[in-house]
Amino acid sequence: MFFTSSDNQFGFKCSQAIFTVKSVVNEYTSAGSTVNLCALNLRKAFDKLIHFGLFIELMDRAIPTSFLSVIEHWMFISVRFCDLFSCFLVSCGIRQGDVLTPFLFAFYVDDIVRKVDESDLGCRLGLKRIAIILYADDILLLEPSVDSLQKLLRIVELELGLFELDMSLNTKKSVCIRFGPRYQSPCCSLKSIKGDDIFWVASCRYLGVWLKASRQFKIDLTHCKKFFLCAVNALFSKVLRIASEETMLHLISTKCVPILLYGLDACPLNVADKRSLDFIQTRLLMKLFNT
Repeated sequence: MFFTSSDNQFGFKCSQAIFTVKSVVNEYTSAGSTVNLCALNLRKAFDKLIHFGLFIELMDRAIPTSFLSVIEHWMFISVRFCDLFSCFLVSCGIRQGDVLTPFLFAFYVDDIVRKVDESDLGCRLGLKRIAIILYADDILLLEPSVDSLQKLLRIVELELGLFELDMSLNTKKSVCIRFGPRYQSPCCSLKSIKGDDIFWVASCRYLGVWLKASRQFKIDLTHCKKFFLCAVNALFSKVLRIASEETMLHLISTKCVPILLYGLDACPLNVADKRSLDFIQTRLLMKLFNT
């Protein structure tokens, strides 16, 4: 109960972030509106998490003192050299891969969602406001208006720059993309607090799925097919001559096919996309069985 965070945070909890984005975009584009998305990336987010800021957030939630003491001692690092041990306390950063780390990070940045919701900006899906989506350190802002999208960006940056968070955007990896009837209309680039530009792009990658600017929500399968073929060719170069056909099929289905089909359960495919996927798999079988 102490580590509950906003429903707009999807990181480590479920895989429906892309499905939510698709639902919001289709809701607005079907009504003839344009949706503007800004994909933000934080600079070294896990390494810059300040422990004192985390403790302040936990105390604001009235976490029990005994539990807070356990988390404080969990921040100690122990180093062993031969038979000698050395313990020291680090003031920032969290252990990536630890069971408790995802909850601590989601709780640490949860105030960003609260600040955005208080602004009364963003898109709506029914009665639910979907102005921001967080998946760990990947932030996505959704807004029908470009001017309001700039305001959302400013709110997020101001909240990230507070002492408790002390984080900053990686503007080189942050981009904007549009869906709707005006997706090809030229727009001014968004400006960060430091004056860096966040440019509009025709396609961008978010959570491993390549989004493509279009009149409706659309994904780009070019990169998926490219990485799939690279994985298959690497597999062929290693074991094609020594492994049986059954072994090759098992390796391809377990190691390569997930690369091709990643995220498609939440993304719509048109007839052309399905045919392109069928073609690439057919060519693969022809090469494997020499037909």
